[in-house]
Amino acid sequence: LAINWLPADGHAFRLGYSHGASVLGLYANNTDIKLTINGVRYDQRYLSVEEVDPETINSIELGYLFSKPQWGLNLDVRAFHNRINGIVASQTISVPDAFNNKAKSYHNETDATQSGLEYQLRWRTGPKSWLARSQSWVSSDSAPDEKMALSVPLHTLSVLAAHEVSGFDVSLGYYHTDHFLWQGG
Repeated sequence: LAINWLPADGHAFRLGYSHGASVLGLYANNTDIKLTINGVRYDQRYLSVEEVDPETINSIELGYLFSKPQWGLNLDVRAFHNRINGIVASQTISVPDAFNNKAKSYHNETDATQSGLEYQLRWRTGPKSWLARSQSWVSSDSAPDEKMALSVPLHTLSVLAAHEVSGFDVSLGYYHTDHFLWQGG
């Protein structure tokens, strides 16, 4: 759901709310991956043992769009707040098998919130050239699992320049991401 206000040519404000849910339940709730040798379970890799609820996200944003085609300029800015519920993760469980008596199982682990500000500025410097710059600042909270919050970089920056040469697009980019921790495999 979004409400847009166009106060003047080239300017647009928006207020939006969205809700989404994952469809991974079919997989996560019915997983039975194992290695059998002559009909005997040697190693159980994954096994569903509990009902997993879909991950959901509720997001609200306030945005501004400035577009001036005669200048070749486009600026999109937004402030946002996301609430993510029921993040699905895997955990180790005990199962009887001939290898190690362990398997992975999916479960709903934690909730998280993210708030931030981001923008993208694109400037067409000529008929065959353009520059783009984008930045984001995001804070994240996922108590009690602080590792989840550390998986979101606090700041990102990208700068990209492109130019067409003899029918080929040539580009040069710079990308920076603050320190963060990879989650999962």
